[in-house]
Amino acid sequence: GLYIDGDWVDDLDSDGGNLYQYNWKTPYQMADHQLKVVVEDGSDQQSEAEIQVTVDHPVEVDLLLCSVESCEPLVDDAEVSGVLNFEADATDDGSEIVGVEFHVNGNLAQVDDTEPFEFEWDSSQVTDGTATIKAVAVNELAETGEDLVDIIVNNCDIDGDGYLDQGCEGTDC
Repeated sequence: GLYIDGDWVDDLDSDGGNLYQYNWKTPYQMADHQLKVVVEDGSDQQSEAEIQVTVDHPVEVDLLLCSVESCEPLVDDAEVSGVLNFEADATDDGSEIVGVEFHVNGNLAQVDDTEPFEFEWDSSQVTDGTATIKAVAVNELAETGEDLVDIIVNNCDIDGDGYLDQGCEGTDC
């Protein structure tokens, strides 16, 4: 059987061979844990092994697209236009997040070292089409995590009616 921190968690049934496994969903909290495995053969002879592990989840970051009212997760292929307000929701179980880098199309656009980690971007400064937004969160140990989203910039048909804006040499007034 498998024991975590002295508590029995599973009998570790075999897949028919010599492989025994257990999928451990750890809590999002940095901590040391004691793992012990006790095996028994058909003659009731037992053997055990014990190790200590440190669970330390990576830095996690999620890009959000914000309006005056609320923030929503930024998803691939979101169609956007105009001035956009992004926020990075960054967490780490082992140390404090000290800053977030915001990148547009592979270029560093801004660094914010104060929560909430925010970035304002005028999408009219790029050609309509796909743009890549990336947030890289950095903790005090210089460990990083990132979220990367490909969005669709469409400043020429802002109202989505199929006609281009006058600024894009169309007739959408």
